[in-house]
Amino acid sequence: MTEETQEQGVRRVMGIFAHPDDPEFFSGATFARWAAEGAEIIFVLATSGDKGSADPEMTHERLAAIREEEESNAAKALGVKEVIFLRCPDGELYPTLELRRAVTRLIRMKQPDTVVSCDPTMFFFGTFGINHPDHRAI
Repeated sequence: MTEETQEQGVRRVMGIFAHPDDPEFFSGATFARWAAEGAEIIFVLATSGDKGSADPEMTHERLAAIREEEESNAAKALGVKEVIFLRCPDGELYPTLELRRAVTRLIRMKQPDTVVSCDPTMFFFGTFGINHPDHRAI
């Protein structure tokens, strides 16, 4: 672990996001750097992204399996130690007591020094903004 990472107190990081690909899209380079510097990275994903396809032949179960495998491979490439899928319904996340309990339980169990998640406000990329309801819920 580098001195800079140690000084920042970044030893165990938990990324909590709504969908597969969110960690890489929003903070991938940061996670990769922390992992390269020796931090233990854990991703918690509320959904498996089972509704993220316009293909009428694609089942939710098949898409979830594909997205989970893709996420696991992407996380491995970044140096992530563990990926945990809560498997909540994609597109139907709400900040319920059940979801808060599940996330709280994992934070208490894994005891991260740093937690990274979505900003519940609008994300802007040039003139394009993303404010998916699932991102706000998590």
